[in-house]
Amino acid sequence: MFSYVNRKNVTYYLHMRRTAAGRTGYVMTRSSADALETVPPGMEIVENVNAQVSVRMRRKRIITAAEESLVRKALEKLALTHYRVEIKNRTIVIYEPHGTCDETTRRHDEFPESNALALIALQRLRTVLGDDQVDEYVAQKRQEALARAQREESYDPVLQLTLSRPNDRSFTVERMGYFGMGGWRFVALVSLQEALRAYLPRLGKASFFEM
Repeated sequence: MFSYVNRKNVTYYLHMRRTAAGRTGYVMTRSSADALETVPPGMEIVENVNAQVSVRMRRKRIITAAEESLVRKALEKLALTHYRVEIKNRTIVIYEPHGTCDETTRRHDEFPESNALALIALQRLRTVLGDDQVDEYVAQKRQEALARAQREESYDPVLQLTLSRPNDRSFTVERMGYFGMGGWRFVALVSLQEALRAYLPRLGKASFFEM
């Protein structure tokens, strides 16, 4: 049977369902009972940034792979690798975690600096194993903590870039509003390169709310 494991290590199975109108539909659930063996032709399995798994008709790509790569590289260059990118038809949506990367890692850290007992245990290990071995062990545990934090983290959309003029590849930039009715707020209509240069550096900063 066909199965899919998401980033939180949860396994989903593909099922066929009949809609109220009598049409054939497909869903992903955690139950393996009566699961399908293969993904039907023309369908694809997708996982969003919050690890929700669904099945949909395969779509023609509107945002090019080069444009998506440009956004990801821009985030990496700004050390914003804890942000996530999702392509939705003609829109590039950028998400930020509920907590900072450091905060999420600390929640899973076995040896937090604020825990006196953990520090005492580490000091005792140093006298037995030596500094180098203990430092390597702690680094490994903190890398594992980061991986667990990234698997379990949830994300909220903060910035979206929608292809509005395909002829010259101009994008409408919108940021999430948090006051009044909230929702997306128009910022500008510019090229993708200009959007990344002008607005990505504002993510996570007070200047974001000045857009």
